Amino acid sequence: LKRIFFFLIILNLSSCGILTSYENSVAENSFGRKELKNKNFKEKFTSEMSKKIDLENCYYNYYEDSQINYKRYYYLIFFKNRQYAYFTNSENNMDTNKLEKASHVGYYIVENDILKLETPTGNFNTKSYKVIWEFYIQKNILKQKKTKAEFEIKKITGLIIVVPNW
Repeated sequence: LKRIFFFLIILNLSSCGILTSYENSVAENSFGRKELKNKNFKEKFTSEMSKKIDLENCYYNYYEDSQINYKRYYYLIFFKNRQYAYFTNSENNMDTNKLEKASHVGYYIVENDILKLETPTGNFNTKSYKVIWEFYIQKNILKQKKTKAEFEIKKITGLIIVVPNW
């Protein structure tokens, strides 16, 4: 019984440290949008990098697994000043003009035709909850290096090019 009690105390103390680390690394708004507090890519960007991707439209991916009745719609929007917004939803009715409702936001860089997104998608095993997503830049497609998911350019009627607030 003492061992179990001791184990529960250690587990509780370690989980408190994990939560503190998360709160120190990731900010969330009232809609659940996640953003890294420490952004390394912000300083590494050059204006030439934005010429390799489409800034007038968004990139779109749809994923479905009929065996478990799972559907996801993903949208990536890039801004000329090194920022991006990533949206995801189970229904295809997202208003991508409402940046406060993005799943997460951050900064991007391009190195040797590889697009890199600095994302707050890590967990307690990931330093500062930061994960770098990498995509091969092809003509009208971004192909994710790790998962092979493809994001195609999609024109959205009424997409407003705004200055992000992060």
